[in-house]
Amino acid sequence: MSCSPSLFALWSEPFCAPTDARCGVLADELKGIVERWRLELTVRRDSVAWRILPILLAQPAVTSRLVQERTGVSQPAADRALRQLGEAGILTSKNEHGRDRKRDVVWRSDEAITALDEFAARARRARP
Repeated sequence: MSCSPSLFALWSEPFCAPTDARCGVLADELKGIVERWRLELTVRRDSVAWRILPILLAQPAVTSRLVQERTGVSQPAADRALRQLGEAGILTSKNEHGRDRKRDVVWRSDEAITALDEFAARARRARP
């Protein structure tokens, strides 16, 4: 599974001019993150977990419901894929309403969030 250059172009279009070097840096960082994820994820090639990776580039914090909506899979399949990504160290989970509740769990990629936050900081510094 790989992310095509067109995915990065489509994602970055609202934020960057084609010649904006900051976007090139972000695209390179995200490509590197995806390559690390590909090495860390050892599930079957047809696993739903692979279909979640591109979603995480645009939205690095997801819920089972969002994964279900974006991929068309059942709730158990989405939950299993998110757990697999967690076990691979790609995602971490946080229950928004206390430990014992299984609902409202947010899964996030801290690595992708950091890359996006650093991009935003560079963009703010570069403003006239």
